[in-house]
Amino acid sequence: MESDIKINLIDGASTTNDTSGYVSIDNSTNRITISNANSGFTYIISGTLTNGSIVVTSTVKDVTCELVLNGVSITSSDQAPISSTGKAKLKVKKADNSTNYIEDNRPTATDVDESAAIFSNKKLSVVGQGSLSIAAN
Repeated sequence: MESDIKINLIDGASTTNDTSGYVSIDNSTNRITISNANSGFTYIISGTLTNGSIVVTSTVKDVTCELVLNGVSITSSDQAPISSTGKAKLKVKKADNSTNYIEDNRPTATDVDESAAIFSNKKLSVVGQGSLSIAAN
């Protein structure tokens, strides 16, 4: 599908096929930022980050950012492993037959508003037929 943006998580070497400029990757911190998410795009994510995060910072109001987890393992010790702090709603879809793992290793949340392993300050929905395990302190 043309509107699918793929993100492959690899410690220090994550990649994307994004040409729109919506996805930025900081491999020095293992932080993936999706900005100005648009309902026309689906972000298909696979791979592993042993200390990293995905952050949605959309300024577009009343849209839904869809993240499809397809064999994802993300552990974070300094912020929520997946968070949406912008104006977009967050839809997390577990790809069919996929196994996904999210671990929040923070001793306590550093930001009271981001105190969940998967956080959204707007509507959050989790859907799909895959599995998702979450561990948090």
